Amino acid sequence: MTGPSAAAVVSRPGWVAETLTGLRLDPSDGTPAAEVAREYVAHLDARASDGRLR
Repeated sequence: MTGPSAAAVVSRPGWVAETLTGLRLDPSDGTPAAEVAREYVAHLDARASDGRLR
């Protein structure tokens, strides 16, 4: 993943690209929903496996 760290995406995802599109705004500054979802699941998996928040 380029840009913000996984923890930043999970805790402060900013705008989701599809939301920006729905608002008729430029989605290029947003994070695709699929990427937010992947990072969220990876975060939960990592937390479950070692008990630490990343």
